[in-house]
This record gives sequence, C-alpha cells and structure tokens, in this order.
Amino acid sequence: MLKPPKIGLVIGKRGSGKTTLAKEILKNNERFIVYDVNFEYDAAELRGVPVYFFNDLKILLQKNEPRIIFKPRRAVGATFEFFCVTIWLYATNYLLVISEFDSVVNKAGNYFFDLVHRGRHKNLGMLGDARRPFGIPRIYLTQLDVLFIGIMKPVPEDFRYLREFLPKEAFEPLATIERFKFMRWIDEPEQFGVTESVKIVENK
Repeated sequence: MLKPPKIGLVIGKRGSGKTTLAKEILKNNERFIVYDVNFEYDAAELRGVPVYFFNDLKILLQKNEPRIIFKPRRAVGATFEFFCVTIWLYATNYLLVISEFDSVVNKAGNYFFDLVHRGRHKNLGMLGDARRPFGIPRIYLTQLDVLFIGIMKPVPEDFRYLREFLPKEAFEPLATIERFKFMRWIDEPEQFGVTESVKIVENK
C-alpha cells in the first residue's frame, strides 16, 4: 500500500487501467491531493473536495482539508510550479497524485524537485500517473519506493529506458502484461511480480 512519505509511479498507455489503480490507492489513503489535469478523478467517488483556483487551494490547506482534487485550467509550466510552491508552503501529511505525470513534470522547476528530495520531512508522498517513462526526470526514478508498469505503447525508447532501470527478471514480463495488470517493483527490500490492481492495493 502506498502511503506518505513514499514515492511511486504508475506507467501505462490510455486504457491500461493506471487511473483505476491510482484511484484505488487513493481510496486507501485518508489524506491526499490530486493534480487532476484531465478531470478524471471524481470528487464524490473519492470523498474529496474539488477546487479550481489557487487561493481556494490555499484556504483548504490552511483548514487542513484531508482530501483535495485540484483541477487546473492550465496543466503545465508556471501553473504546475505554482502548485508545487503552494504545496511546499502549506501542506503536510499528504499523498500527492500527479496525473499526466510525464507531460507535467517534463519542465518542472525547483519546487517540484524540493518536494521529491525533501518532501519526506513534511510527510509528503507522491504518486505519478504517466503514459510513458521517457521524459520523466531520472532523479525522480532514483527516489522511487514503488513502481507499477501496465500495458505500454511499443515505443523502443521507452523500453530501453526501463531496461536500464529494472532488473532483468522484472523487465522481461513487460511484453506480456495484460490490461488491468501491472508489474509491481518495490525497493528495499527489492521485490517484483505481476498482479492485478486490486491485489496491488490489498497487498501491504
């Protein structure tokens, strides 16, 4: 189970089940903030509060609201950096879920990296929801506690990227992964295996 301050990443093409998995992980967390780029996370389903503007986000954080779904009008660039600044200044004890992670963090600024490197001191965890591994800063991959990989598009550079990162025994089954199943790799102690999304969440 992914709890703060752990850092995780879910990778899979559209329809692979990665957002479903991320939602199941959220349902097992009492405190979370979602950066919902595509408006895929339903606040009612997750018992969260939807918010669209930074001032409202700040107010909710100051009130210590436990479940927040932030739906930005613009997803990348200065908007994401200001989101990271706001989280850094006002948030503690949350799991942060970033949708479209590979696109959003591709040109992320210093406050994102502060959250990755030093968020643990504020009990802030992070889960990225990405379509591709290529383009995700390697510094983030080096901090991972948990990695989930579902069905991916057959892009050679993506598989080369993962081949460099994963043990051979974890990389080889990726070619046969089915929809709603994921290769789960856990650091310290290292372990891996293919399982379904519900079992991933239930297996602590």
